[in-house]
Amino acid sequence: MNTVLLIGGTDSSGGAGLAQDIRVLADMGVPARLVVTAVTAQGAGGVTAVQAMPPELLQAQIDAAVSLGPIGAVKIGLLPSLEIADLLAEICPDAPIILDPVLRATAGGALRRDCASLASFGALWGRATLVTPNLPEAAFLLSVPDAPNRRAIVAQAEALRRTGARAILLKGGHLPGEIVADCLVTENGARWFRAARLPGSRRGTGCALASGIAAGLAQGLTLEGAITQARRWLRASWPKQAL
Repeated sequence: MNTVLLIGGTDSSGGAGLAQDIRVLADMGVPARLVVTAVTAQGAGGVTAVQAMPPELLQAQIDAAVSLGPIGAVKIGLLPSLEIADLLAEICPDAPIILDPVLRATAGGALRRDCASLASFGALWGRATLVTPNLPEAAFLLSVPDAPNRRAIVAQAEALRRTGARAILLKGGHLPGEIVADCLVTENGARWFRAARLPGSRRGTGCALASGIAAGLAQGLTLEGAITQARRWLRASWPKQAL
């Protein structure tokens, strides 16, 4: 039951997407199964091409992964279209779902072929146990400016939760400062997770954190326990992973 089903896109640079997810779970000792939603071409110039999987091939991948045994948690990254999102809402295994709403590559370039509004996540938005946007993603989905401070982060996380999400972890790494603070908003209110900023490149940290949280949930941790464990793993392992 501690197996995580990774659903997302390939990244030809190897720095994010499923490649990053697999590295995280391997380092944490958690088994993974894979479902590819899209193939992307990414290099020094950012995203140059995105090809979504046909729905029937997505269905076949899910069926094959589930046939191998129980799934403890699901981590979903790149969703190239509303059609894919709605299909996953119907066929995802009955397990905790971590949805990382990837919209653009860090190196530049859109990863979705539609407008990537809240509506473009369909019924999957409300099925997810936790949604993990960063500040630009949250601002885009709410059609507001990026949060300029921590009070605004709480307000935006609460606004996203009111759209039907069960819980929001709004990642504050885009704010300046030596301390990075992420805000978790659930039906029980808000809780902050704080730590010193990591050195060096932070490309792929969003994928890594979401995968680490899914690993913790698959291991039976609470949501807050899984977030705490994933953040600790990220701090201990990220410089090695980012090489």
